[in-house]
Amino acid sequence: MKSPTKKINGELHKLCTGPAHDQPTWLPATEKYFYMGKSGTRAGKLTPRCRLCVNWNKLKSPGEQGWVPVSKVKDYFSEGVARVGMMEFARRTGLSETTLRDVILERSQRVQKRTVRKVMLEVISIRRKGEIRHRDDIRYGAELRGRPPKAVKLVKDLSEEEQARRIKMAVRGTT
Repeated sequence: MKSPTKKINGELHKLCTGPAHDQPTWLPATEKYFYMGKSGTRAGKLTPRCRLCVNWNKLKSPGEQGWVPVSKVKDYFSEGVARVGMMEFARRTGLSETTLRDVILERSQRVQKRTVRKVMLEVISIRRKGEIRHRDDIRYGAELRGRPPKAVKLVKDLSEEEQARRIKMAVRGTT
């Protein structure tokens, strides 16, 4: 099937629907963005997918492959669990509780970059919302059981992990 083309600001653009784009994207129809067929019926014609999409399996979104030492990312895992609880954080990130626990307790020495990315995105989202759960809600699983959440009024209402994290942050700030 031939990919559609259209003129944008007087320049010919081609639609790429490959895996490198979240949604179909119009790119300039030039050899900078698309490969050119060298022989056969495609000779002289641009390929249906852009260069990035053609090489996507080799690249896999540059920078997301590989491993990261647990010591560098443990704080993000701990913060997510401290704010919303182990089960809820595991559900939101799509990771198993075992994976989260192994990182927090430093049983594993390294973590995949894509796992760290999931955790960091969720922690950023939780921070933006200013979401912190009452320690009783975390223990009881109030969110899953449909019980209205308790308000966090005092520091003692926070989970032990969140209390420890806040103390650590306060100490870092003073030194």
